[in-house]
Amino acid sequence: MTVSSRDNKPWKKRDLGHMSLSQGGLFHDAVAQKSRKFSNVRVEKYALDKTEAEHGANPGSKLPGFKVEMWSDEATITLDVEAVDRAHWAFEQPTIGGLVSNFTYNEYPLYVKKLVITDKSGVRTEKSFDWIRGNAEHSWGILH
Repeated sequence: MTVSSRDNKPWKKRDLGHMSLSQGGLFHDAVAQKSRKFSNVRVEKYALDKTEAEHGANPGSKLPGFKVEMWSDEATITLDVEAVDRAHWAFEQPTIGGLVSNFTYNEYPLYVKKLVITDKSGVRTEKSFDWIRGNAEHSWGILH
């Protein structure tokens, strides 16, 4: 979360000062017929060449990709995913002295480039599945 953000435009220079307030992972494994929650999560966000479509609030803005590692005592999952579009909700709230605080919540449908699952059953990859779908969520700003 970039708490200093004052609008809903993605990819500001100050995004480098990223502070993660909460991270968690949830993986629904159709093959093992099990859902796994992860509290140990590492995420790296990077810019894609793909951009937000004309219907978006910021057409031409680069969409993000995410490299994710999630691990627990039972399993480790590594993935590289790319956003195919962006949905977002922007909130503005007046504060003391006429200032306005901003918060933007983003949700991205994902294309899975790489998936590696290591658990007691062995190692599986994206090729182990007929189809994969998912979404990523992240936010920036803060409401006072």
